[in-house]
Amino acid sequence: MIVVLSGLLGLVVGSFLNVVIHRVPQRASVVRPPSACPSCGTEIQPRDNIPVLSWLLLRGRCRSCSAPISIRYPLVELATAALFVALAVRYQGDLVLPAYLVFGACLLAVALIDLEHFIVPNRILVVACVLGVPLLVLGAVDDGWGHLRSSVLGGAVGLALLLAIHLVNPRGMGMGDVKLAGVLGLYVGFLGVGHVLFGLFLDLNSPIAAGHPGGPFPFPISSSLRAPRSMVSRSRTTTHTSTNWRNSRRDGEGRSVGPPHGAEHSPAYGQVADTIFTALSRM
Repeated sequence: MIVVLSGLLGLVVGSFLNVVIHRVPQRASVVRPPSACPSCGTEIQPRDNIPVLSWLLLRGRCRSCSAPISIRYPLVELATAALFVALAVRYQGDLVLPAYLVFGACLLAVALIDLEHFIVPNRILVVACVLGVPLLVLGAVDDGWGHLRSSVLGGAVGLALLLAIHLVNPRGMGMGDVKLAGVLGLYVGFLGVGHVLFGLFLDLNSPIAAGHPGGPFPFPISSSLRAPRSMVSRSRTTTHTSTNWRNSRRDGEGRSVGPPHGAEHSPAYGQVADTIFTALSRM
C-alpha cells in the first residue's frame, strides 16, 4: 500500500515540479499565478491538470489553442513517480522515507534545472534543508541517533571538501556546487559517512571529465574539475558558446560566470583535492 501511495504522490509532486522547473530559474513564484498555456495564456483548468492522464487525453495539445504541450511534462511526472516507488520499496516501513522523498524530488528538480539553465538554485537547496532536517530527525527516532550524527558529519564533509576546493581556486567551482555537496552529504550521510566519502571519490575521479591522473588514486581525483585540452583550447579563443557556457564556473546561485573547470591551476587543484580526500578517508 505504501508503494502504491508513494507512486500516486510522485505523480502529484511531479506535476508541481514541472512548475518549479519552469519558474524557479525565472525567480518567479511557484504558487501564483495559476498555471497557464504559454502560447495563448489561458489558465489551465483542474480537469486538464491531472498528471499524465490529461496530457494523454488532450493528445499533447492545449484545449484552447491546440498548441503542442511538451512531452517533458508527463515524463517528469512519471520519473518522479518511479523515483518515489523505488524509494518506497527501499525504505518501506522506515520513518526516514519522507525525508528521502523530499530529497529525491529536490534532487530531480535541481538536476533538470541545471541541465537546461546551468544553475543550482538556492531556493531548492533551502527547501531540501528546511524540510529534510526535521524529517531526518524523525528517521533517527526509528533508526537510531547515530544515523543523525552521521548525517551531520556527512553534510560537513561534503561541504568542507568542495568549499576547500572553491577557496583554492574560485574560478574552478562556484558556491552553488559547494552548497549542493553539503545537502547531498546531509542526506547520504544518514546511511553512513562512508557512503559520502565513496560518493565524493567517484565524483572527483570521474574518468569522463579528463583523461589524465590527478594523484595517487587509481583514477584522477580531480578529474571532474578539469576540462579536456581541446575544450580548454576552444575556451581561450571562443566566448559565449554553448561549450564554454556549459563548462564555466558558477557563482553563489550556481550561474556560470567564468572560464571552464580546470582551465587554470588544475595541477594545484588536483593536489589539494588529493590531500583533503586522503585526510577525510582516514577519519
